[in-house]
Amino acid sequence: MTNLGLSAHVMRGENTQHWRVFRPRWRLTRDWLDPVPVPDEPADGFRRLIAVWLERFGPGTEDDIVWWLGATKGIVRAAFADLDAVPVTTEAGPGWVLPNDPLLDGVCTEVAPWAALLPVLDPTIMGWKQRDFHLGPHGPALLDRNGNAGTTAWWHGRV
Repeated sequence: MTNLGLSAHVMRGENTQHWRVFRPRWRLTRDWLDPVPVPDEPADGFRRLIAVWLERFGPGTEDDIVWWLGATKGIVRAAFADLDAVPVTTEAGPGWVLPNDPLLDGVCTEVAPWAALLPVLDPTIMGWKQRDFHLGPHGPALLDRNGNAGTTAWWHGRV
């Protein structure tokens, strides 16, 4: 099934169980999507994923993206080069942003205080390997031994 999914022949359809149990019915991709999208070449796919990560979560370190994507450092470095990513300094060490990131122009303005309640495994907390900058001392209480996050309450960018 994994190979059929990766080759875009099948995809998960509707769930056959109640909301707490996920047992999807498998469907032919052509029955759900017309036309079936052509899969990216691996390098293009990695580059697109890393560009979206940097756009949403940047700046980020090489280790953050390697951890999040499960890729090699070589793949991430090649994507940085293809994206013309710009090195910056972060609290966690050397980081990267896209060349059009507002941080580079110094035009980032102060954001009004905000609050958010985020569910288990939300990408906001899961997007970085090193999370101390927004977790503070709460990391051990919020993360299991595999680094998976529980429910979090946020105030102005901090948990």
